[in-house]
Amino acid sequence: MDTMDAVRQSEQEREARVPVWRRLREKLPEILLEAASVVFAVLLALAVDEWRENRARRAAASRAQQTIVHEIRANRAELESTRKSNEAGLKRLSVQIQALSTGRISELTTGLSLAQFSSAAWQAAQSTDAPQLMDFAWLVEAAGVYETQRVYVQMQNEFLVGVSDIGSVESDVQRLGVMRRLEGRLHLLQNISAELLEEYQELERMPLKLP
Repeated sequence: MDTMDAVRQSEQEREARVPVWRRLREKLPEILLEAASVVFAVLLALAVDEWRENRARRAAASRAQQTIVHEIRANRAELESTRKSNEAGLKRLSVQIQALSTGRISELTTGLSLAQFSSAAWQAAQSTDAPQLMDFAWLVEAAGVYETQRVYVQMQNEFLVGVSDIGSVESDVQRLGVMRRLEGRLHLLQNISAELLEEYQELERMPLKLP
Protein backbone atom coordinates (compact mmCIF):
# COMPACT_ATOMS: atom_id res chain seq x y z
CA MET A 1 0.00 0.00 0.00
CA ASP A 2 1.47 3.34 -0.99
CA THR A 3 1.35 6.50 1.11
CA MET A 4 -1.72 8.06 -0.63
CA ASP A 5 -3.78 4.93 -0.15
CA ALA A 6 -2.83 4.85 3.49
CA VAL A 7 -3.89 8.47 3.98
CA ARG A 8 -7.27 7.90 2.30
CA GLN A 9 -7.89 4.81 4.38
CA SER A 10 -7.02 6.72 7.51
CA GLU A 11 -9.45 9.54 6.66
CA GLN A 12 -12.24 7.06 5.91
CA GLU A 13 -11.66 5.32 9.20
CA ARG A 14 -11.70 8.67 11.01
CA GLU A 15 -14.95 9.71 9.32
CA ALA A 16 -16.48 6.36 10.16
CA ARG A 17 -15.73 7.00 13.83
CA VAL A 18 -17.52 10.41 13.73
CA PRO A 19 -21.09 10.07 15.07
CA VAL A 20 -23.89 10.33 12.53
CA TRP A 21 -25.57 13.21 14.38
CA ARG A 22 -22.35 15.23 14.18
CA ARG A 23 -22.04 14.67 10.45
CA LEU A 24 -25.71 15.71 9.99
CA ARG A 25 -25.14 18.82 12.07
CA GLU A 26 -22.18 19.77 9.92
CA LYS A 27 -24.25 19.35 6.73
CA LEU A 28 -27.43 20.88 8.16
CA PRO A 29 -26.84 24.40 6.76
CA GLU A 30 -26.25 22.96 3.32
CA ILE A 31 -29.39 20.78 3.56
CA LEU A 32 -31.51 23.69 4.77
CA LEU A 33 -30.24 25.92 1.98
CA GLU A 34 -31.11 23.36 -0.66
CA ALA A 35 -34.54 22.78 0.89
CA ALA A 36 -35.21 26.52 1.02
CA SER A 37 -34.18 26.85 -2.60
CA VAL A 38 -36.61 24.12 -3.63
CA VAL A 39 -39.47 25.63 -1.60
CA PHE A 40 -38.79 29.09 -3.01
CA ALA A 41 -38.77 27.75 -6.56
CA VAL A 42 -42.10 25.96 -5.99
CA LEU A 43 -43.71 29.03 -4.42
CA LEU A 44 -42.42 31.25 -7.20
CA ALA A 45 -43.83 28.93 -9.84
CA LEU A 46 -47.21 28.86 -8.06
CA ALA A 47 -47.23 32.65 -7.79
CA VAL A 48 -46.46 33.06 -11.48
CA ASP A 49 -49.22 30.58 -12.40
CA GLU A 50 -51.71 32.41 -10.17
CA TRP A 51 -50.73 35.78 -11.66
CA ARG A 52 -51.20 34.44 -15.17
CA GLU A 53 -54.55 32.89 -14.26
CA ASN A 54 -55.81 36.10 -12.66
CA ARG A 55 -54.65 38.11 -15.64
CA ALA A 56 -56.48 35.77 -18.00
CA ARG A 57 -59.65 35.90 -15.88
CA ARG A 58 -59.60 39.71 -15.76
CA ALA A 59 -59.06 39.89 -19.51
CA ALA A 60 -62.03 37.56 -20.04
CA ALA A 61 -64.17 39.63 -17.67
CA SER A 62 -63.22 42.81 -19.51
CA ARG A 63 -64.17 41.28 -22.85
CA ALA A 64 -67.48 40.09 -21.41
CA GLN A 65 -68.23 43.57 -20.10
CA GLN A 66 -67.41 45.17 -23.44
CA THR A 67 -69.66 42.66 -25.22
CA ILE A 68 -72.53 43.46 -22.86
CA VAL A 69 -72.10 47.18 -23.54
CA HIS A 70 -72.22 46.57 -27.31
CA GLU A 71 -75.38 44.51 -26.80
CA ILE A 72 -76.94 47.30 -24.72
CA ARG A 73 -76.18 49.87 -27.42
CA ALA A 74 -77.77 47.70 -30.09
CA ASN A 75 -80.85 47.19 -27.91
CA ARG A 76 -81.11 50.92 -27.27
CA ALA A 77 -81.03 51.66 -31.01
CA GLU A 78 -83.71 49.01 -31.56
CA LEU A 79 -85.92 50.53 -28.84
CA GLU A 80 -85.51 54.08 -30.13
CA SER A 81 -86.70 52.97 -33.55
CA THR A 82 -89.72 51.01 -32.33
CA ARG A 83 -90.67 53.68 -29.79
CA LYS A 84 -91.15 56.28 -32.54
CA SER A 85 -93.26 53.88 -34.58
CA ASN A 86 -95.39 52.91 -31.58
CA GLU A 87 -95.95 56.57 -30.70
CA ALA A 88 -97.54 57.03 -34.12
CA GLY A 89 -99.46 53.78 -33.64
CA LEU A 90 -100.82 55.03 -30.31
CA LYS A 91 -102.20 58.15 -31.99
CA ARG A 92 -103.89 56.04 -34.68
CA LEU A 93 -105.36 53.80 -32.01
CA SER A 94 -106.81 56.80 -30.17
CA VAL A 95 -108.39 58.08 -33.38
CA GLN A 96 -109.94 54.67 -34.07
CA ILE A 97 -111.35 54.46 -30.55
CA GLN A 98 -112.96 57.86 -30.97
CA ALA A 99 -114.39 56.84 -34.34
CA LEU A 100 -115.63 53.51 -32.98
CA SER A 101 -117.38 55.19 -30.06
CA THR A 102 -119.39 57.32 -32.52
CA GLY A 103 -120.02 54.50 -34.97
CA ARG A 104 -117.98 56.08 -37.78
CA ILE A 105 -115.59 53.20 -38.42
CA SER A 106 -116.12 49.86 -40.08
CA GLU A 107 -112.67 48.33 -39.83
CA LEU A 108 -110.14 48.32 -36.98
CA THR A 109 -106.41 48.16 -37.44
CA THR A 110 -103.94 47.77 -34.62
CA GLY A 111 -100.23 47.59 -35.07
CA LEU A 112 -97.25 47.29 -32.80
CA SER A 113 -93.61 47.56 -33.72
CA LEU A 114 -91.92 44.77 -31.83
CA ALA A 115 -88.51 45.45 -30.31
CA GLN A 116 -86.20 42.51 -30.94
CA PHE A 117 -83.85 42.63 -27.96
CA SER A 118 -80.79 40.47 -27.40
CA SER A 119 -79.62 39.22 -24.02
CA ALA A 120 -77.12 36.63 -25.27
CA ALA A 121 -74.04 38.49 -24.01
CA TRP A 122 -75.57 38.99 -20.57
CA GLN A 123 -76.66 35.37 -20.26
CA ALA A 124 -73.29 34.10 -21.48
CA ALA A 125 -71.49 36.19 -18.86
CA GLN A 126 -73.68 34.69 -16.11
CA SER A 127 -72.40 31.22 -16.98
CA THR A 128 -68.81 32.26 -16.19
CA ASP A 129 -67.07 33.87 -13.22
CA ALA A 130 -66.76 37.18 -15.13
CA PRO A 131 -69.45 38.95 -13.03
CA GLN A 132 -67.40 38.29 -9.89
CA LEU A 133 -64.62 40.45 -11.31
CA MET A 134 -66.82 43.33 -12.54
CA ASP A 135 -67.50 46.53 -10.63
CA PHE A 136 -70.47 45.81 -8.34
CA ALA A 137 -72.29 49.11 -8.99
CA TRP A 138 -72.00 48.58 -12.75
CA LEU A 139 -73.21 45.00 -12.39
CA VAL A 140 -76.27 46.06 -10.39
CA GLU A 141 -77.13 48.71 -12.99
CA ALA A 142 -76.76 46.20 -15.83
CA ALA A 143 -78.96 43.65 -14.03
CA GLY A 144 -81.64 46.34 -13.63
CA VAL A 145 -81.50 47.16 -17.34
CA TYR A 146 -82.02 43.56 -18.39
CA GLU A 147 -84.86 43.16 -15.89
CA THR A 148 -86.68 46.23 -17.27
CA GLN A 149 -86.02 44.89 -20.75
CA ARG A 150 -87.65 41.59 -19.74
CA VAL A 151 -90.73 43.44 -18.44
CA TYR A 152 -90.96 45.35 -21.72
CA VAL A 153 -90.94 42.13 -23.74
CA GLN A 154 -93.62 40.68 -21.45
CA MET A 155 -95.81 43.75 -22.05
CA GLN A 156 -95.32 43.38 -25.80
CA ASN A 157 -96.61 39.83 -25.59
CA GLU A 158 -99.62 40.89 -23.54
CA PHE A 159 -100.46 43.54 -26.14
CA LEU A 160 -100.38 40.93 -28.90
CA VAL A 161 -102.71 38.70 -26.89
CA GLY A 162 -105.07 41.66 -26.56
CA VAL A 163 -105.01 42.22 -30.33
CA SER A 164 -106.14 38.64 -30.87
CA ASP A 165 -109.16 39.32 -28.63
CA ILE A 166 -110.58 41.79 -31.16
CA GLY A 167 -111.60 39.00 -33.53
CA SER A 168 -113.34 37.06 -30.76
CA VAL A 169 -115.90 39.75 -29.87
CA GLU A 170 -119.04 40.52 -31.85
CA SER A 171 -120.47 43.87 -30.78
CA ASP A 172 -118.95 47.32 -31.18
CA VAL A 173 -119.29 47.85 -27.46
CA GLN A 174 -117.08 44.84 -26.79
CA ARG A 175 -114.63 45.92 -29.46
CA LEU A 176 -114.49 49.35 -27.91
CA GLY A 177 -113.62 47.80 -24.56
CA VAL A 178 -110.84 45.73 -26.12
CA MET A 179 -109.46 48.76 -27.97
CA ARG A 180 -109.39 50.85 -24.83
CA ARG A 181 -107.54 48.08 -22.99
CA LEU A 182 -105.05 47.97 -25.86
CA GLU A 183 -104.65 51.72 -25.67
CA GLY A 184 -103.87 51.47 -21.97
CA ARG A 185 -101.35 48.71 -22.56
CA LEU A 186 -99.66 50.66 -25.31
CA HIS A 187 -99.46 53.73 -23.06
CA LEU A 188 -97.86 51.58 -20.39
CA LEU A 189 -95.50 50.05 -22.95
CA GLN A 190 -94.39 53.52 -24.03
CA ASN A 191 -93.80 54.55 -20.42
CA ILE A 192 -91.69 51.46 -19.82
CA SER A 193 -89.73 52.15 -23.01
CA ALA A 194 -88.97 55.70 -21.79
CA GLU A 195 -87.71 54.28 -18.49
CA LEU A 196 -85.67 51.64 -20.30
CA LEU A 197 -84.03 54.24 -22.54
CA GLU A 198 -82.95 56.20 -19.47
CA GLU A 199 -81.50 53.06 -17.92
CA TYR A 200 -79.63 52.25 -21.14
CA GLN A 201 -78.11 55.71 -21.22
CA GLU A 202 -77.21 55.65 -17.52
CA LEU A 203 -75.39 52.35 -17.92
CA GLU A 204 -73.52 53.60 -20.99
CA ARG A 205 -72.33 56.62 -19.01
CA MET A 206 -70.82 54.47 -16.28
CA PRO A 207 -67.06 53.83 -16.61
CA LEU A 208 -65.95 50.34 -17.53
CA LYS A 209 -63.56 49.16 -14.86
CA LEU A 210 -62.63 46.07 -12.94
CA PRO A 211 -62.00 46.41 -9.19
